[in-house]
Amino acid sequence: MKLVFQPCTLAYSSKPRVYPGPALTSSVATALWVHNLTPFSSGGSISLKQQASSHSDFQDSQGSPAYLMDALSGPPHPHMRILKNYLRPELMTRLEKRVRRRTLVAMKQLNQEMEAVRFRRAVLLKDTRELQDERAFEEAENKPLLEYLKERNERAQEKYDFLWKDYIQQSQDIKDRRRKLVSTFTSQTANLQKQLAQGRKMKAGLRKKLKDLDPIAQIKETQDREIEALELEKARIIADLPFVDQKAHFQFLKERAALEKQVEELNLLESGEDITRELKKKAKALE
Repeated sequence: MKLVFQPCTLAYSSKPRVYPGPALTSSVATALWVHNLTPFSSGGSISLKQQASSHSDFQDSQGSPAYLMDALSGPPHPHMRILKNYLRPELMTRLEKRVRRRTLVAMKQLNQEMEAVRFRRAVLLKDTRELQDERAFEEAENKPLLEYLKERNERAQEKYDFLWKDYIQQSQDIKDRRRKLVSTFTSQTANLQKQLAQGRKMKAGLRKKLKDLDPIAQIKETQDREIEALELEKARIIADLPFVDQKAHFQFLKERAALEKQVEELNLLESGEDITRELKKKAKALE
């Protein structure tokens, strides 16, 4: 017998749909089983909107145990109803029955996994609610501390900004001073090098003059030796003079005494005091 398959669309609905056509083959059951995996895989990843709605429902229920039990209980899967109502064993072949049994086992496992996911989701929502309450309590408890830390952080930031600006200003001042010092050092170094060159030039000139004065120095040294010899000779002569010519010396002293007496007499004549006759005669004689 040739089986003809009429296309049909599977969808989630509260009422089962009628699928016209002859009895479904094993390929149809396999298609139903594969199609059943798709909604589960898509339903396995919970969207944010679903989490928000579930979370709001969980907040309304306030995490009661009845909510957890309701999350585990639910209507049977539409594909399970299709398998039970329309894929009856008495209308199938042995291969189709085997595929149906495997499909039912897989569907039951998937339903169990979905129920476990729902339960974990409910537990996670309850934990989330508790964590949110705890977080709100901690935020309310730590609000003064947070405000104090925020104010302290702002003061620290202001102080840091002030210190940073002061550091930048001091760095700029140091750079300016360094630039001036480098300029002054360069100028003074150039002047010192110029003075050093002039000193070297002057030193060379003095050496040349000193070299030119060497003959004069030698002459002066010779003259100094001669003068020293003459002075020694003079001292020797002066020392020997009283013993060599005492008679001449005595005569010199006598003549000097007479001359001194005459000078005194002349001074008296000029002053006009105590003029004696004898002095007048001598004065006439001298005239």
